[in-house]
Amino acid sequence: MKELSVIVVTHNIDIVMFNKMLNSLRDYTPELEQLIVFDNVSKTDFNSMVDSIFKNSGVRIGYIKNDINIGYGRACNEALRFVQHEFLATLNDDIEFFSPWAGRMIDILKTDPMVAQVTPKHGVCNILNEHGDGVKVETDSPDYAEGSCCMTRTSLMREFGFYDEVYEFAYHEDADLSLRLRKAGYKIRNVEMKWIHYGGITASKIKDIGKYQTKNRQIFKSRWNHLFGNKDRRAICGI
Repeated sequence: MKELSVIVVTHNIDIVMFNKMLNSLRDYTPELEQLIVFDNVSKTDFNSMVDSIFKNSGVRIGYIKNDINIGYGRACNEALRFVQHEFLATLNDDIEFFSPWAGRMIDILKTDPMVAQVTPKHGVCNILNEHGDGVKVETDSPDYAEGSCCMTRTSLMREFGFYDEVYEFAYHEDADLSLRLRKAGYKIRNVEMKWIHYGGITASKIKDIGKYQTKNRQIFKSRWNHLFGNKDRRAICGI
């Protein structure tokens, strides 16, 4: 059943990488009904490529083009207004799938209404260290769901306001969302899947991205600092 909307935020895309991402999304996501591409000022016109890849697929394509780069969180929030389906995935433009992935995530969300987010088990930052930064750990108990590949319910994101725009451009907005959801009693789950997140291809193109990362870390720690003083992790796990 086609019941999935996907948001992809782009900025100065690597056209070869984006082509790989889109082809793998088409080939391994039979649940996909709607694709929203939010473009934060790319120099390359990629609309015709996207249309060609999804021609005759039945997937509805929507484009939002900004004349300034408003960052990842704000872009997702604006795109959320146009989402039409019950299940929503945010995907980076620098990932690639090698097998079906969305069905198992949707099944988990359908089975347990207290699961708010489903994320890949491998290839993502999923644990918060004592500094509030995300690290990759082999675990079935993730602290948060990285925004590079995350499945959730559209209604829940509208209820929680999706990403807090106090976090500029990128970094920590995804961890903040997960902690807000967990504080409200929701859970995060992960699944085994064959995929690659090549990582940092988009963020590296943003001028002074390190400055924003540092600022966002400070905001995140000031909000959630009570969770990071306990190095045995009982504080975070006990949300």
